[in-house]
Amino acid sequence: PDDGQVSLVHGDYRLDNMVFSHDAHEIIGILDWELSTLGHPLADLAYQCMQWRLPHQGGFRGLGGIDKAALGIPSEKDYVAAYCKRRNLSGIDNWHFYVAFCFFRLAAILQGVYKRSLDGNASNPEKAKQYGIAVPILGHLAMEMIDKGENIDQEQMDRHSLHSSIIKWLVHRMPGQSRQKLPGIVYNEIDNQSCW
Repeated sequence: PDDGQVSLVHGDYRLDNMVFSHDAHEIIGILDWELSTLGHPLADLAYQCMQWRLPHQGGFRGLGGIDKAALGIPSEKDYVAAYCKRRNLSGIDNWHFYVAFCFFRLAAILQGVYKRSLDGNASNPEKAKQYGIAVPILGHLAMEMIDKGENIDQEQMDRHSLHSSIIKWLVHRMPGQSRQKLPGIVYNEIDNQSCW
């Protein structure tokens, strides 16, 4: 939703683009500003919070499925609440919109990397092919957020990171041999049949 807010947006704001102090209590630098632009101030927050929902396996570098509390990382809900407190906001309406948009954005970026691999221009063609397989997964995660709206169960996303409906969708569209080419997280879920 366009509410007229504009700020400097990093464009790739996530934990692995931050430099922390030795005691890890303070951010002392932010790297990789090549995607920076003017945009909505919630764009970077939502993009970073997407990491809470992405799995931490199979090529993804998300926080889904790991014990964030044990690592001193707050829940997404607490992190967003701290952001709101710092900006003196009572909350963020349509939060799911911002996060779903980031999933679609990441899917578009990965589709571009995949296309470059098909054209022979990717710096890492094998990784680019894995990114291509991840595109429909990210799209379906975004659609699921839109369909469920604010009622999405974050704890369930943490436990399973990729929902069975997405895995079933992907598997039904792939010949048996192609399953071995899936990113590790999807292949592991198919293998252990825990989602059926």
